[in-house]
Amino acid sequence: MQFRFLDGTRFFSKKNEKKVAHSPEISIFVNWFRKLRIVIEKIKKYYQRKAIGKVVQRSNRPVKGVSFNSAKYIGILYQIEEEKSYVVLSAYVDKLMAAGKTLRIVGYHDSKYVPFFCIPKLKYDFFCQKEQNWVGIPNAPFVDEFVNEPFDMLVDLSLKPMFPLTYILAKSAARFKVGSRCAEKEPFLDLMIELNENHTVNDLMSFINDYTNKLNGE
Repeated sequence: MQFRFLDGTRFFSKKNEKKVAHSPEISIFVNWFRKLRIVIEKIKKYYQRKAIGKVVQRSNRPVKGVSFNSAKYIGILYQIEEEKSYVVLSAYVDKLMAAGKTLRIVGYHDSKYVPFFCIPKLKYDFFCQKEQNWVGIPNAPFVDEFVNEPFDMLVDLSLKPMFPLTYILAKSAARFKVGSRCAEKEPFLDLMIELNENHTVNDLMSFINDYTNKLNGE
């Protein structure tokens, strides 16, 4: 990105970056811009908490524990980071479908566009930053359909909190919600899986399968 002074002189370019680094005018601008971003982020967080609070107040979801083996209709939330993560998701879905599960998947990519490798398939839906409002609430039409589905189990496979996915998790009508433990998601999960920094999404998939079956004596 390049900017110009009122006299047309460019700054933040390779030719004059050293000169800019010592410019008091630019330093003031950069500091002001950083503070503005912090304020905007705080406002955004405030409205995110408010939106989640409204969802919680309206929730009257009945909870019914179910084992992974017994669950017939499963919803999956997933964060798509790179092509490898999509491949992992696809392999997991293929495995569950082979076991006779009925699935619906919503994936989120934290950028302005859904990547090319996210191939549209039946029961797969993907969204990105362009399909959410400024607070981070998803506004893609399929999200409303997803949150109203009476899943036997909703599996949140995100390893770190992402507000758009957390919002869907909170609003979902699923009878049983499972995912990794973290403060942001804790109020909305019926079963939390403790992970460390070395665990992968494959580990989470395995833990969810094992722990839900053990809870139900299978």
